[in-house]
Amino acid sequence: MLSKILSLLIFSLLFFGCSPTTKVVRDVSNKKISKEKIDFAHIDAKKIVRQAVDLYNKGKFKLAALEYQKAAQMGQMVAQNNLGFMHFEGKGVTQDLAQAMNWFRKAAEQGLADAQYNIAYMYHTGTGVTQDFEKAAQWYRKAATQDYARAQNGLGQLHYEGKGVAQDFGEAAHWFRNAAAQGLADAQNNLGMMYFKGEGVEQDWILAYQWVALAAAQEQKDAIKGRDFLIKKLSAEQLAKGEHLVREWSQKYQEMEIENRELGIGVASPKTSKPKINQKINQKH
Repeated sequence: MLSKILSLLIFSLLFFGCSPTTKVVRDVSNKKISKEKIDFAHIDAKKIVRQAVDLYNKGKFKLAALEYQKAAQMGQMVAQNNLGFMHFEGKGVTQDLAQAMNWFRKAAEQGLADAQYNIAYMYHTGTGVTQDFEKAAQWYRKAATQDYARAQNGLGQLHYEGKGVAQDFGEAAHWFRNAAAQGLADAQNNLGMMYFKGEGVEQDWILAYQWVALAAAQEQKDAIKGRDFLIKKLSAEQLAKGEHLVREWSQKYQEMEIENRELGIGVASPKTSKPKINQKINQKH
């Protein structure tokens, strides 16, 4: 997703939200941190978070919640965000969306993009709060300007639909492009749709194919249908150009992943995310 807050990379899990593929909460790293000995007499908040991560990975959710609670009360923003997640999901604690929002907000106010996205998502979907597109846009923007792919995709949707912000296809395409460049399948599909329709960008079916095919390769369902449709519509020459763009982009992305792994920097996880534009390529175009 993404320029992450590097100092937090070793402390947290990668949670994607409230479904197997799309979770409300994602943390800064997908690395699991293990400890052989459990000692609850912690002083350092970062050590507490490491301990909580290990407990969570072992399925000891109640103990993990207790540890996150300790660090969260000390102001550790990853702990605050993760504790919010546990209240959101009802893991280790009683499900309480008000408490989830409370802890997300504490972390978000410290600048944690994950928490900012979580707040935006809750306002966007009306989960645990009154649906408010303006507030969703405000929080998406905070995370999006930190190069957070899922927030960029969410902000793009709001601009596309004109909810909470002025409808602006050019602005929608801008945010979809930023997220798509990080490998986010939904954003790639959305950008491809805009190229297909010529909304906010010059109509270009070859570029539409490139982005839709990249999303389809990640098993994005709408993109698979769109790719299959475009295969039938494009000439052999157009399709060859589109496939060349797909290979070229994929190679560059893989090189970026390798370079970032060597530097210890996370790269956007190329998974789907909600909310997204609930439109498919118009097959009667």
